Amino acid sequence: MIHKVKIDYMPGGYSVATGGSCFDLPAAVIAANYSKECYKYYLALQVFKSNWCEALQEWEDAARESFAALHFQMDSGKTCSWSEFLSVVKSCIDQDTPVLVPVSYHKLFYYLEFNEKSPHVLMVTGYDDERELIFITDCNIVEHGLQLLNKEYTLYQLPLSYKIFKEIWTDSHSYLSDARHYFAYKIYTVKPEGNQLFSCQDDFVAALRVIFPTESDKRYTLIKKYVNDLIRNRDSTELERIFRFIRRETYLQHTVLFDALEDLIDDQLKSKWGKLRTEYMKCRGMMLNRLYMSFIDSGQIDEEIIRDKMPKIIEMEDLFIDYIKADILSQ
Repeated sequence: MIHKVKIDYMPGGYSVATGGSCFDLPAAVIAANYSKECYKYYLALQVFKSNWCEALQEWEDAARESFAALHFQMDSGKTCSWSEFLSVVKSCIDQDTPVLVPVSYHKLFYYLEFNEKSPHVLMVTGYDDERELIFITDCNIVEHGLQLLNKEYTLYQLPLSYKIFKEIWTDSHSYLSDARHYFAYKIYTVKPEGNQLFSCQDDFVAALRVIFPTESDKRYTLIKKYVNDLIRNRDSTELERIFRFIRRETYLQHTVLFDALEDLIDDQLKSKWGKLRTEYMKCRGMMLNRLYMSFIDSGQIDEEIIRDKMPKIIEMEDLFIDYIKADILSQ
């Protein structure tokens, strides 16, 4: 008999490129099944925190804080054996609760970049004891391995045998444990916190006020960190990886942040805000494109581009943050 959580996978939502990390997308989907508007606001908080928080946080801590701001509780637990893991997952599914399960990319048979040893998060949404199947949901199936007809969806459900998933789970957590990663043997659940009413717009603004960078820290940005990594690193394989993360995390994923902020802006300011959004994204995009082309052309990073463009990006970020202060945090 199949036991499955009935869940809306938000087919009109964001992808890893446009809205959040592979950790955050399944987590946001779980929240959305309690309150649809929390989907966008949770992702936006995570993007905001990763780019401008005063200190870099582990995903677990940042996600727990973002969920708490939206009146959700993210719980974590450890399952140190396959039998214990399966028992806990079944219990959660029977209580209509999906489970977030960390794994490693290089242990996923359907992920084509076999050598990518980095953490990933799957959502488990069901099981079938009779056929020994476990139902996982992954945001990467669309882009890696499986050819799907509808490319609009960002999350797909995939049934795997207990035998196959046991191998993925066991090998992943052996690797994560050896790497001393906090994900080792962890599972996560997300549920509403008590009976509080959701007021996501108000809660989103309140959360921005809490995590908003102080004046002295305003110039900390994720793009500066990544660009510094580019300057220091001369390994071509690693540079390709850094470029991929820069483009995704500091450029493309800003889509969800701007979408969420525009929900809160007075109609009279829409035009001015739209111009800022266009200019801001253009500025980041031009720098990333020019850096990448200089790398492709010569195998080196043109540091002159960084000296030329980084001050402009900082100027745009200062203007962007001033707009948030004046038009959103003043509410």
